[in-house]
Amino acid sequence: MKFRCSNCGFETHVATNRCASCGIEVQGAPQQADILNYGDVVAGGKYSITQVLGQGGFSLTYLGYDLYLEAPVAIKEFYPAGCRRKDGKVVPAGTWTEADFEKLRERFLDEGHVLSRFNHPGIVAVYAVFEENNSAYIVMEYLQGHTLLALMSARGGVLSEPEALYYAVRVGEALETVHNGGLLHRDVKPENILVTEEGRVVLLDFGTARRYLQPEVTVGQTTLTPGYAAPEQYDPRVAEKPCTDVYGLAATLYHVLTGVVPFDAPRRREGAVLTPIQSFQPEITPEVAECIEAGLSLDMAQRPVSVRVFVEELTFRAKQAGTLQGVQFSILHATTAVNLTEAYRLEGHNRSVTSLLLVNDGQFLISGGDDSLIRLWDLARRKSFGSLKSGTGIQALAMSPECDVLASAGQESWVRVWDFATGTEQGCLDGHASPVRAMAFSSTGLLATASNDSTVILWNAQWQIAARLIGHQGPVGAVAFSPDGRYVATGSDDSTVRIWDPASGRQLTVLDGHRRPVTALAFSPNGLLLASGSNDKTVCLWVFFEKREIRRFRGHAAIVWSVNFSPDGRYLATASGDKTARIWDVGSAREVGKCEGHTSWVRVALFTPDCNFLITGSGDKTIRVWEGKWTSTSS
Repeated sequence: MKFRCSNCGFETHVATNRCASCGIEVQGAPQQADILNYGDVVAGGKYSITQVLGQGGFSLTYLGYDLYLEAPVAIKEFYPAGCRRKDGKVVPAGTWTEADFEKLRERFLDEGHVLSRFNHPGIVAVYAVFEENNSAYIVMEYLQGHTLLALMSARGGVLSEPEALYYAVRVGEALETVHNGGLLHRDVKPENILVTEEGRVVLLDFGTARRYLQPEVTVGQTTLTPGYAAPEQYDPRVAEKPCTDVYGLAATLYHVLTGVVPFDAPRRREGAVLTPIQSFQPEITPEVAECIEAGLSLDMAQRPVSVRVFVEELTFRAKQAGTLQGVQFSILHATTAVNLTEAYRLEGHNRSVTSLLLVNDGQFLISGGDDSLIRLWDLARRKSFGSLKSGTGIQALAMSPECDVLASAGQESWVRVWDFATGTEQGCLDGHASPVRAMAFSSTGLLATASNDSTVILWNAQWQIAARLIGHQGPVGAVAFSPDGRYVATGSDDSTVRIWDPASGRQLTVLDGHRRPVTALAFSPNGLLLASGSNDKTVCLWVFFEKREIRRFRGHAAIVWSVNFSPDGRYLATASGDKTARIWDVGSAREVGKCEGHTSWVRVALFTPDCNFLITGSGDKTIRVWEGKWTSTSS
């Protein structure tokens, strides 16, 4: 059995009154004999106990098993610290009176019933609430993942501003739902925010939640987390409000951005001054830092009145500074348009242009065609300076992060690898049973090859098979890596997008939103969004962590062959069989520009690094460079 400290998360197999990691005292920690044991059952035999997951001030949480549905669950048992179990029943002990015990149990049940009415991805789902053993139980979904505290450790001690704000917005949405239900969470902190293996951001541990619409006098001890608890939580005479949770969320942001927990409220009241966020991290947007510090105001009247106001102000300031370009979190939209005119053409292929790559910060362009040629173009001089001859018509190209290796796929089942500096073929990667349709390099140097044989192969730097991704029920026609290389997305004729862990080859999630084959994929530059194009003529924009479609781009009249984000993430370029390429505003899913002029389908569309040009390749054998004149106003 494991015991987890409710303050720092340290786990031990020994029941103790003091955490061996942070030293915090746990009053009345239950003894081994007072804990439900492996195989014990509750709810008339519906749930069995496996092990203890953790202990709070008023409850024990077990890993359980639903014997009817044959699925793991989390079971929270009402067990105020200091109580004991006698003849299988939980009884008040120590400083707890029978009256206080019963009143707290009723509140525990009431809050369980309130939580069971919430239907929000950021709040753990409650399956059952019942009384038994003179106690009360809340049965919830069992979630596995990593807390923000663990993610901070994995990121080197702090989170980036975009990632931190993303999590804050997700938690803010959950808190708003909680507040609308008349509850306060009262213990928002990195340890109580879980990012699941499927990418959900979930607010945990409502053990200290309290009603604010009908405040009651606190019974017994109050559990607070120094540094995150608002000053009013230390004074039972002061009514708490939604801005109490604003303080906790602001303290969480302060911690994850700086690596330092804020001074606790009593110490600040005695004169301790918070170190400004930018003293730790100068690159943090100043206006964002100011918003967070305002949320940490000791005076309730000086804080944002609600989590919604706090989050919208944060995201508005971040968007103004460009931090969250490409992620639409607030109700504020940008009205943008681009007038695209053809600047010049590159002609050299005698059959369809199927693939384009920009290299050397946009100085050079590589194109592949059905004529089996790979051409190299100098964009400044507007001419080709060389070509490579492949065996059959080019279907896909990919360039390594160091721009030293070029991979090409034709109509064979293997992939050719070229030394880009010398233009010499280095060998073939032979592992598929059918032609390769799409390829991508990761930032870490892995090469992914997607094939008509329904599989994707990951090749390491030595060109050995590192993993084979198996799960699609049809040919795989699209593949993309997240910017940090932590995820690889694949799209198939089975109409699904699948997200994989490239390190283990394990499938993480399935995105099911298209009605026809998925033909194109691209991650946003900040890694938070995924765009998927399809033969159903639409593009889906996903918060892939949450399996949530947030935008649908409609307007093309034929298959969408290509999707690519602008370097700042604000716009999406798409190429289609309807002979057009289009530019879309990511935040509003509104079409803001269109390239018309190709006489055949457009296979690919790319932004130049400065976003002033769009490059398209088409079945009419031409590569066209379009100049864009942008206009933008705020609404």
